[in-house]
Amino acid sequence: MTTETATTGTNVIEALIQRLVTLDEEYDEIAKPIEAARKAQRDILRDTMIEAQIIEHVDETTGYRALLTAQQRDEYVPEKLLPLLPRPELADTIFQTIVDPKAIQDLVDGGMLTRRQLEQAGALLRGPKTKPYVKLIPLKGARP
Repeated sequence: MTTETATTGTNVIEALIQRLVTLDEEYDEIAKPIEAARKAQRDILRDTMIEAQIIEHVDETTGYRALLTAQQRDEYVPEKLLPLLPRPELADTIFQTIVDPKAIQDLVDGGMLTRRQLEQAGALLRGPKTKPYVKLIPLKGARP
């Protein structure tokens, strides 16, 4: 590689870095506040719909339907699952010891462990919470 080619490659990389920095700054100034406001508005709508016990509402003005959908996760009942296993030895691979989150929190609150320690050791994994989610669905057909 010649010096000219290396300099040109470096100039391109520098330009790409500068553009990315500019985009990150614009994102922080413009998009982040909009995303935060959007999330807050969605949370307010969800909470209001839950409080009013409304699962679905149509807004004719915007032509959108707000639909409250519950996110579900599978939960298995060990006592009911065990007799269904085709071979009893499969229980060793299926069933696990459960950690008491409150007991761990007590250790953190007591200063014996830190959340950072737990995360660095891979002992604490963060996952999404399962809350109902408001989905806006455009209505088909022309709106008045």
